[in-house]
Amino acid sequence: VFLLLTGHVLTPAERRVINGAIVVGAEPGTAAASTLAMRTMAECCDGSVQHVYQAFLASFGFFHLGAITGAALFLEQAAKANDMHAFLDAYLGRARGSAGRRTGRIAGFGHSSYRRDPRAALLLAWCRDAMPGAHIARAERLSEILLERRVGAINMDGASAAMILQMGVPPYLAAMFTLIARTPAIVARCSGQVAGRP
Repeated sequence: VFLLLTGHVLTPAERRVINGAIVVGAEPGTAAASTLAMRTMAECCDGSVQHVYQAFLASFGFFHLGAITGAALFLEQAAKANDMHAFLDAYLGRARGSAGRRTGRIAGFGHSSYRRDPRAALLLAWCRDAMPGAHIARAERLSEILLERRVGAINMDGASAAMILQMGVPPYLAAMFTLIARTPAIVARCSGQVAGRP
């Protein structure tokens, strides 16, 4: 799959990391937006798993399952910043202004349940060992800065975005990795919902 998307053959180290990322990212939990979306679609469709999954895929975009794309674009911009704090001031100022919030939000950072997302910590540790580089180091630095700024530490989307950028994958392909990881869980939940199981 990686070869088809990028034209690049994974090294053994990259293969271990990306396989781990797919496993860690496979199950979003019962409260995740993708789970709730699937359950809503199952209730609205005619009861066939195929129709539920088709409806789910139709809703796939930048906001639904697309946080990894936003995170990759943010990290790519951060890589060009000469002054990280000034860059973050400007970025968060735009985020506050467009959303009307007191504090800005950044895709790939912050989590509704965890102060530090354990999946992200695990993935970044794998990346640091198997394929260290500027994108991984910068993501970890940003995680600490944004935690101090009360935006939040890096989450699974942010860690995955750093991973794919380190591998040379462009941001516009980022969401495909989320879709690949989530597909087994989506199908399982579709089947369970249609069959009346939780």
